[in-house]
Amino acid sequence: MLANTRGNIFQTPEMYRVYLSTEGYEPVFTAILDKSEDIAATMLGARKEEVGSFARRFSNRVLVTGGPIVSDEVGRAALLEMILRAHTKHVKNEAMFTEVRNLSPSPDLHPFFEGAGYSFIPHASTYLDLTPGIEQLWNNLASKRRQQIRKAMKEGLTACVVSMEDLDDLYSLFEETYQRIAFPVPRKSLFESVLSILQSKNLARFVGVRHEEELVAVVVNLLYKDIIYAWYCAGSMKYTPFHCNELAFWSTFEWGAENGFALFDFGGGGPPEEESGVRVFKERLGGMTRETGKYECVHNRLKHKLATLGFRIWRAIR
Repeated sequence: MLANTRGNIFQTPEMYRVYLSTEGYEPVFTAILDKSEDIAATMLGARKEEVGSFARRFSNRVLVTGGPIVSDEVGRAALLEMILRAHTKHVKNEAMFTEVRNLSPSPDLHPFFEGAGYSFIPHASTYLDLTPGIEQLWNNLASKRRQQIRKAMKEGLTACVVSMEDLDDLYSLFEETYQRIAFPVPRKSLFESVLSILQSKNLARFVGVRHEEELVAVVVNLLYKDIIYAWYCAGSMKYTPFHCNELAFWSTFEWGAENGFALFDFGGGGPPEEESGVRVFKERLGGMTRETGKYECVHNRLKHKLATLGFRIWRAIR
């Protein structure tokens, strides 16, 4: 995986172990072998079910991030379609749909995904180049953002690394945040798995912000090669006016630039044509947005339609 230019944290054996160790997750791994029985292509995803009986009914899907990984560029087209079709055959009776999220723009892959029954969906992602260094990154921030970060520190907020000892406080932050935005809260065992499996191998870094002893914000960062992936984040509404979230991200940028990372991947920001407060927040921290897109293959159209409607109803009644 390290040698492949498209290799990323989401397609590693360690991430397989994270999925395997998380309640409500089931790793879905597909591989294609060549004539010599060497691995020619792989794709790792997770079949997910959310917490709660109602949410579980509309959440049974497979999410693949940063895959597939194909080793042979010459036979890339055939391998891509082959592994996508093999995956679909494996999960079509278990999941309503499969979603494949790109980590970078890949318009050259459209025909191969479409040939395997996947539809392209426009989707934006935001990135920050860390190579200019800390001083230039600070100067690139809007003056208002610099003032907000200074205010956070003046109010006594400090950055820290979150460990397993903080798991309960960490999860309380996520429960508060996800209830506020009306989204199913991630499983507690997911964060426990990432802390024990990835952070212990320096493949993750939980950057937190404290006010005195209280944990008030956290960004869950995954680390691979020279890229930092912001996977999950949460912040206390009480400390939002003190800009706890801005400090959490800035502290991550500082650490990344000091430790040789070249890119910070903020993650997705929704459809490019729609306004997004989350995307605006990322861009005001210096991020640049581009369309990466994602692909979707619906395995059960009736259940998928009912699930989409059910999710809207669930959010409305939260």
